[in-house]
Amino acid sequence: MGRSKKTKILKKPWCWYCDRVFSDMKVLVDHQKAKHFRCTHCPKRFNSVPALVLHERDIHKCTMTRVLNANPGTDRIDLEIYGMEGVPEEDIQKHKDKLYAEIIAKRDESSDSSSDSDNTPVAHPLLAQLFPSQPAPRAQIPVVHAVTQNVQLPAHQSGISINFQPKPGTIQQSQTGASAQAQSNVVYIYTDIEEQAEEKRLRSLMSVHG
Repeated sequence: MGRSKKTKILKKPWCWYCDRVFSDMKVLVDHQKAKHFRCTHCPKRFNSVPALVLHERDIHKCTMTRVLNANPGTDRIDLEIYGMEGVPEEDIQKHKDKLYAEIIAKRDESSDSSSDSDNTPVAHPLLAQLFPSQPAPRAQIPVVHAVTQNVQLPAHQSGISINFQPKPGTIQQSQTGASAQAQSNVVYIYTDIEEQAEEKRLRSLMSVHG
């Protein structure tokens, strides 16, 4: 809020009896006559409380003790106030301090709300077109492929060596040490099977011719 606007608010006339603020002095005076300076026994209105007190005492034979429609503490009948004239100086300063505190509170509330809105990230339309949001990549489950291995079956079962081939792109295990020994055993099994088969064939021929 600018300084000029705050100054205008602080300089606006206000009613000492009910603490209401008005746009100009004429509106304030009309308010006082209608709400605080009118007779409760007849339609007459006056320019001050003392004039109203004399009217009620002399005409209606009654004693006025407090100002009509006034706040507690400002309903005194001993002050002659017309508009802003006659208002105690200390009360004017208190009214200004009260208005100034309300202005500061509204300014702080406005700044807090604006800072909260500024913290919310807003994507620029151009950036949204250049870099469209992509869904988060799904977690990749590692796949372990088998490497080439020679599996030796017992000779009495099949005598066959089974070779598992890996998928393309995998690294084959070097056939050294135990793997090389397995291959030599496989060759030996094949040789032994062949000898047994040949011996069996010869025996069957001998039994036929014998």
